Amino acid sequence: IASCNDNNACTMGEQCSGGLCGGSPVLCDDGISCTDNSCNVNTGCVYTPNNVNCAQGYICDPTNPNSNAGTGCLTLCSFSNAYWSTTSTIAGSTVQLIVEGSGSCGGQSVSFIVKEDDLFYGEDTSDDDVQTNPNNVDFTGNTATASWIAEWQDDCYLGSCNPPEYYFKAMLLGNPTTTIQSPNDGLLTVLYSSPSCGNGVCEAGENCPE
Repeated sequence: IASCNDNNACTMGEQCSGGLCGGSPVLCDDGISCTDNSCNVNTGCVYTPNNVNCAQGYICDPTNPNSNAGTGCLTLCSFSNAYWSTTSTIAGSTVQLIVEGSGSCGGQSVSFIVKEDDLFYGEDTSDDDVQTNPNNVDFTGNTATASWIAEWQDDCYLGSCNPPEYYFKAMLLGNPTTTIQSPNDGLLTVLYSSPSCGNGVCEAGENCPE
């Protein structure tokens, strides 16, 4: 009996017998329970992630260093915090919108919508859209950071509630049900220009010399 090659990546130890070349099947097992193991005759073993093999709320992502070593399962990306990089700025300045997450967030994309808060704290029908929303960004590790150029718009009728205050909403593009909103006690106040004491009276938001 002579060794041979049957050109089948799913067999091993091939031998020629009776004019036929054959071998024993290759056992494909990567030791990860959430992957489906199979064999391609041209390329050999194939390990395909299958979310069905993980519990609800988890995905199969064995290449992620945060996944379970034995199962390959990882918790779905979830948002844990959202906030501005500052709570006060001047119109035309660049500020950051920061979202923190956990689970399989790394590399996933986030979209942002900024709203000018009117009348009541938090989202309501009176809140105004901004002219330009931030671009989508990807998570780096467990943090996604976008930039926005602060806009000025009159708050309430004829600016009776000035200065305007802003909040933002973030959404995971891969799973639109995963959202978060920056908190009501962390609104971004946008001033039209640097505070000054032009009228000789030190008012809210102004930095007046004594």
